[in-house]
Amino acid sequence: MSSFEVGQILFLLPKKENKIVPVRVVEVIVRKKLNDQTVEYMVEIPSRTRDVVALSELDTVSFTSDRELRDYMVTNSINVIDQMVATARRHALSAFGEASVPPEASREPEVDAVYSVIELPDGTKARIRNESSIS
Repeated sequence: MSSFEVGQILFLLPKKENKIVPVRVVEVIVRKKLNDQTVEYMVEIPSRTRDVVALSELDTVSFTSDRELRDYMVTNSINVIDQMVATARRHALSAFGEASVPPEASREPEVDAVYSVIELPDGTKARIRNESSIS
């Protein structure tokens, strides 16, 4: 578990809900025993009653910055989308067999003095503006 300071703002992402909850650490309780040490963080939830609860009681993922939370959510979204696309590809392949490429998709893009065509690692072709044509 991460270490937090009193007064620090955390961003919580509940595991079963689609929302973000900001909380503030209001107390850090350290319990030392002969062979063990535990740290409990008490957080204040922004509500009318300003409830204080133990962070460990909340079924959430904690982030120390909104940027860290955003990056986590974007990565998870991309992974879910990639899984959905892969599943759709497998279903299409099993239902329809190998896909044929439409004639317009297989045609090479036209090249002129302003643009060049490059091929990306995945085989996608992209048209980019030549540096000499930028004014």
